[in-house]
Amino acid sequence: MNFSLTNFTSSRSLCLAALLSLGLAGCMSSGGSQSPSGTAGGSSLFSNWFAAQKTEPAPQVTAAAPEPEVPCPKVEISEGGSTLRQGKGSDVSFQFSLRDVARECSAGKNGAIVMKIGVEGIAVIGKAGKPGGVSAPLVVTATKNDKVVATKTFTLKTTIPADENQTQFRFIDQGFTLPAGSDDADVTIGFKG
Repeated sequence: MNFSLTNFTSSRSLCLAALLSLGLAGCMSSGGSQSPSGTAGGSSLFSNWFAAQKTEPAPQVTAAAPEPEVPCPKVEISEGGSTLRQGKGSDVSFQFSLRDVARECSAGKNGAIVMKIGVEGIAVIGKAGKPGGVSAPLVVTATKNDKVVATKTFTLKTTIPADENQTQFRFIDQGFTLPAGSDDADVTIGFKG
């Protein structure tokens, strides 16, 4: 920006005029009485200037309606589903073991519950195995009153590095859907084998 002496002089004159107006406004007010609105009584130029200003009302901020709480059935590792071995005896290539399960739920269409299910565990090389890519089938099942209401099969894939004999894995499925009314379903996850 380029400031000139003329602009400085004009600004200085404007400030001086504003100060004189304030002084005159004080002299023109009557007796120092207060009006109900808290401004000095009389015909104060300064108070009239503020009264003439239009102020925009502050925008109304409305709080978003809280999302209804979605029931989230507990997920457990199925009986016998925590471990899977590929091969038998001394011919075991790999062994997968589940260590932990987590879940998160959201509302689906028509009262359905959409579950995000995650598992973590470890894959170990057996005597007959070697480093590289390994996979295993993982099944999640929801039952209610001993009746299967939803099931889904995944392929868990992981890679054991060349200089290692095991690796940790994490797997997350974003959309296991339970039908409406399944908030008390029993949900299990485990290896299919």
